[in-house]
Amino acid sequence: MTQETGRKAIVETALARHGRIDGLVNNVGAAFRRAALDTALADFRQVLEVNLLATFALCCAAHPHFGPATRRQAQSDDGTMIALA
Repeated sequence: MTQETGRKAIVETALARHGRIDGLVNNVGAAFRRAALDTALADFRQVLEVNLLATFALCCAAHPHFGPATRRQAQSDDGTMIALA
């Protein structure tokens, strides 16, 4: 999920199959099973990349396709996003 091409593929596949997106459930996460002080900064950055930035980026990629044929026509209640941690 950290690569834009993967996120675009998810959105494009949903649109090809269903014509629009009514909901998005972000259920991806990364973690390390060690004490925080034993975690390298690069490892912590990767956790943030997956858990925070990739989740935000997928929401941004999907949002324009929520509801009716285009987001311009949509009302605020035309889709649901859920992010699990």
